Amino acid sequence: LLSQHQHLLLTSHAQHALNAIRKLKIFAQYKLKRGKIKEEYRQYIKRTNGRIDLMEFPAVYREDKTKIAEAHTVMREIVWN
Repeated sequence: LLSQHQHLLLTSHAQHALNAIRKLKIFAQYKLKRGKIKEEYRQYIKRTNGRIDLMEFPAVYREDKTKIAEAHTVMREIVWN
């Protein structure tokens, strides 16, 4: 028969043996800065067939990306209940 101390040791070792490790990929993180370059506008366009159309053009934006953190891999322990 096992003593109470040996039984606790076996239980704790068996518990750790059942745990597994999962590999998680963490993507790079960026800071986005967005600025408007050109406002939206409307303009009349004369077609070759003589028709005049009112065209709508959307605003033009610029995005600047700055990397805050690199991509990396994290090992996480899976605890079984």
